[in-house]
Amino acid sequence: MIDAAVTASNLSKSFGANHALRAVSLKVAPGQCHALLGPNASGKTTLLRIMAGLLDPDEGSVRSLGHDVVRERHAYLPKIGYVPQRFCYYEELTTRENLRFIANMRTIGAEAPVIERALHEFALIDCARRRAGFLSGGQRQRLMLAGALLHQPALLLLDEPTTALDSRARDALWQRLGTLLAAGVTVILTTHEAGDAQRCDSSTVMADGAVVDASAAGNRP
Repeated sequence: MIDAAVTASNLSKSFGANHALRAVSLKVAPGQCHALLGPNASGKTTLLRIMAGLLDPDEGSVRSLGHDVVRERHAYLPKIGYVPQRFCYYEELTTRENLRFIANMRTIGAEAPVIERALHEFALIDCARRRAGFLSGGQRQRLMLAGALLHQPALLLLDEPTTALDSRARDALWQRLGTLLAAGVTVILTTHEAGDAQRCDSSTVMADGAVVDASAAGNRP
């Protein structure tokens, strides 16, 4: 039993003269929803990408789900799901074809029951034959979430998941996250809205690549 789903220690990352992260440390308990809160260019997306194994830190380390994220990437990545802010699936493929492609890439098989269950769970069955390029913003967000959860990850990383969602779609997203949290999945999300952070178990406030405050929000039922 691990005492933390994610532990980041003194992370620093620069892109040329831009210091995206400055000695950032945080810890997230298993089964919690944690928000990285801050304005644009505060470093929260860079931090999330390091947690997702997409970027290596210049200094510091991250342990997640019992693994060193950099040194044990191959063992770690199959245990996580990652949803970027921008739509990253194939627009020329249909909703169903995108999910089938992801299932094959994850080597979990693309049998009809797996795909059909995801389509129903994320209210995508009505647009299953529609090309992803013609989906609405809410439908695209649900498609990426469905794809990230096909392999039942223990950790879900979401970059600005509520951006551009209307109130109905936002409520539906939080209901889905509540179901995942009840099942023991750890969720870490970035946001620039304090209201989103208040719906999480805990939060880390960031500015200019550094941690400004770490506190428990405590408003999740």
